[in-house]
Amino acid sequence: MEYRAAEYPPDGEFNLVVEVEDKTNPVFKDSTAVEVVVNPPDGPPVFKPPEVFVRVVEGKPPNTVISQVKAATVRTVFYLIISGNTGDTFKIEPETGKIICRQTLDYEETPEFSLIIRAEDNEGKKLYLFHFVCEN
Repeated sequence: MEYRAAEYPPDGEFNLVVEVEDKTNPVFKDSTAVEVVVNPPDGPPVFKPPEVFVRVVEGKPPNTVISQVKAATVRTVFYLIISGNTGDTFKIEPETGKIICRQTLDYEETPEFSLIIRAEDNEGKKLYLFHFVCEN
């Protein structure tokens, strides 16, 4: 018999085949397919990866979505920019995690931003580091 640890599957489902065999003569054996649905681990929201780098072309008009963050959890998550929002340049949609420019980005004015974003649910908080560079 073979045992090995299973990682949490991206879609939350395992397809498993169970085989049984006896030691009689003649040998009887049978198998069946089993679908196992796994609930994600409970706890605070999790960002994977915990840090991301994005390049954004300067000159995009205000209200342009430049990226989106997503935390893994089974509960409703709310997102908030807690640091790095120089000049109140960005906003984040609390329910979706979409990061939106409030104004036109200018490489000569600010070539790089590092936002710290918090995801919060009723179980806790998790921070996420979001870096992006304006391209000229």
